[in-house]
Formats: sequence, structure tokens, C-alpha cells
Amino acid sequence: MSLPSGSPDPLLSFGARIGAYRNVAWLLLACGAGLAWLVGFGLRSPYLGLSVAVLLMSACMLGASVILFRRASTPMYRWVSAEYIYRFDAADLRRQTQTIKIRIRANRDNVNLFHNTYRWTGVGTSTVRVANGSQRICETREKISGRRHYYVHLDQPLSKGEETLIHLEQELFDASGEFEPILAKIVSSPLAKLTLKVVFPSDQAPRAIVARRSRPSRKRAESWRTIGAGGHDVDWSDNGATTEACYSPDSPKVGIRYDLRWDNWGKYPSSQDGR
Repeated sequence: MSLPSGSPDPLLSFGARIGAYRNVAWLLLACGAGLAWLVGFGLRSPYLGLSVAVLLMSACMLGASVILFRRASTPMYRWVSAEYIYRFDAADLRRQTQTIKIRIRANRDNVNLFHNTYRWTGVGTSTVRVANGSQRICETREKISGRRHYYVHLDQPLSKGEETLIHLEQELFDASGEFEPILAKIVSSPLAKLTLKVVFPSDQAPRAIVARRSRPSRKRAESWRTIGAGGHDVDWSDNGATTEACYSPDSPKVGIRYDLRWDNWGKYPSSQDGR
């Protein structure tokens, strides 16, 4: 699973940017034409008054171009914090749930749609629902990559500077027993706090979990190169019934993947168990 930038619908966002860039291009073209006329003819004394008007108009168009460009390149909202809690059912480890809490802050007015993606390594059923409020949610899946998109329509549109908490509950059943023992999130936009937590039944917890930081590999596409790993960054707790492993990196960096990995987890059932 991964943590993307949290942008709204990519098609709508892309279309809006194309329109804004087209407007910027026309304004810059008009501004350039005005400056060219000014250099070629406007500096002559009979055209001095008109030259001043052209210069002012060009300055206004240049300012409008900068404003449009900044607006088009600024996402509708930014992530403030993200928390992922992944749990395994004691009766059947293939039954898993994930609690997702993402706080966002609007960069513009009238923000009413939240978009996120994830990829689950298990093979079976996966559903996402909103746990707070009455927000509506829909989910789609890419056929080739298997990455899934979900969209949350907020109860009330956010004004610039306002924040809201997206609270989701995800239910998963790995019917084929192919889940890979890793909880990974990619930071694609500035984020103040990231928390990854895995909760196991105490009698089925792995012996060790490693927290890792990775960056994209330059040699191979869709692969990651580890830049830091160790068990000292993992906080453990046990209440007798469940064992929790938590990783909250200091100052998460954009472009870095953070994950919890537990290898050689022999207690996880495979599809050959016939359960």
C-alpha cells in the first residue's frame, strides 16, 4: 500500500491545469507582442502615450499569468497528518482491517473531494467505508497495475485554510493467502506526521519487525533502494491479547517510502492450508 499526494480526481485536475496553462500561454503571447511593438515603434516620440498604455497592459497581463500559473500548480489541499493501523484477526490472520485517519487542509475555497490510492498485495476482497460523518465514497481499480483509487465526497466544502479529518475503515480478506508482510506508505507531498502501526494477536506476532526508509531506484523502474533500516525505530507494546508495532518517522520527507516489514512470518496461512 502507498501514500500518494492526496490530489483530487486526476482527470479533473489535469483538465483544469491544461485550461489554465492555455490561458497563461495566450497572456504571455499577448504580453510579448506588446513588448515587441514597444521596442520597435513605441519608443518613438509620436507614440509615447500609446507606449505607456501598452507597457501597463503588458505588466497587468504578466501579473495575471503568474497568478493563473500559481493557481494551476497548487493542489486543492495538502495533507497535515496520516495514521494507518493494520490489524490481523486472531481467529484467521487472512481477515484484516485497516483504520485510516488523514487530516487535510484546504489550499483553496470550495474543496469537496478527497482522492487517494493504495495497492494491496493480498488476493481476495477489499472494501473501504467512511467511519465518520455521512461522506460518500466510491472506489475504482486499475486493471494492469492493480492499484485502487477511492474518492470521498466531503459533507461540507472546505474554505481555504480549513481542516477536516478523513476517517476510513478498510476490511480485507486474503482468500489466497498471498499477503506480503509489509505495511508501506509513500510520502508524495509535504506531511507533518506519519504513523504506521501493525497489530497482531499476541500468540501469532512475528519475532522482529524492521522499520525502513527507501527512495526510488534509478536503475530499475517500480523498485526501491533502502537508505535506512533498523528495529530501534519500532515501538513495541503488548497487553496480553495483542502485540503492536508502531513506526512514526521524524519529519517525513517527500519522495521517501516508509514501511514496516516482518520477514519469515511462518504463522501466516497460505492458500494450500485449505482453511
